[in-house]
Amino acid sequence: MLNAYRLDTLSHSNNLHLTYSFQIYVAALREDAFRDDPYFRALVAEVPGTVVTPSGEAAKLVGYAMYYFCYSPFVRRVMYLEDFYVETSYRGRGIGTSLMKEVAKIGVENNCNKMQWVCLNWNDVAIKFYKKHGGKDVTVEENWHLFRMDREELISFTKP
Repeated sequence: MLNAYRLDTLSHSNNLHLTYSFQIYVAALREDAFRDDPYFRALVAEVPGTVVTPSGEAAKLVGYAMYYFCYSPFVRRVMYLEDFYVETSYRGRGIGTSLMKEVAKIGVENNCNKMQWVCLNWNDVAIKFYKKHGGKDVTVEENWHLFRMDREELISFTKP
């Protein structure tokens, strides 16, 4: 279950070498996750801490996995892992493996035929982690290219 009010406590943005700003706001998370038809779902990893949760527990958020379901005409049901992160100081303790395994179980329970995600090419630690757990790098194996249109391109493209 996603505890959106605490996602902003992670230092995820400090660990990325991105050309764009990583900004996520608690209000936007709540709006997009806690609705009748959520845009994404998430699992979080917590350890005992000082932040009091809605259930009254004291916990610290140390990782999360954000995912959603989509569809492929090739394999039908697909789970897309949009973002996956464990705080650096908590890595190597099985937290990432547990999160990944739980997401995979949800995919199996929902009859997904594959799970896919992207990873930055410089992130050797993540690449090793994914391969260790059965992930295949289809960039080379299947020659896929990832394309995207950001908001400005979407707006420009839809104009008459």
